[in-house]
Amino acid sequence: MDQKASGGAQTEADMAKAERVLEGTIQIYAPKGKNSDYLTKSMELYNQKYSTNLKLDLVDVAPAIPMVQKITPMLVSDEKMPELVFMQDSVAGSIFEKFEDRFYSL
Repeated sequence: MDQKASGGAQTEADMAKAERVLEGTIQIYAPKGKNSDYLTKSMELYNQKYSTNLKLDLVDVAPAIPMVQKITPMLVSDEKMPELVFMQDSVAGSIFEKFEDRFYSL
């Protein structure tokens, strides 16, 4: 659902009512290490708790500057973006400002 088109953000209650995806792959751009380990373990626990079969497609992208260099062309050309992008540097701020409508932060 497009949050801007609906006139507001979904509440936690709205999201809880949504039908759960049982199978699929989530593409994630994140530096390999603690972040990817955390995501992998979180997905294992989620799959156990909710009887789902979700897989992670982890793309190892080194810290912020290479990440910005990787996603900027995707944003400019309006390509499909990964479902999750880990960015941990102030360099990323300019990307968020320029393409604010393409990002959702939890």
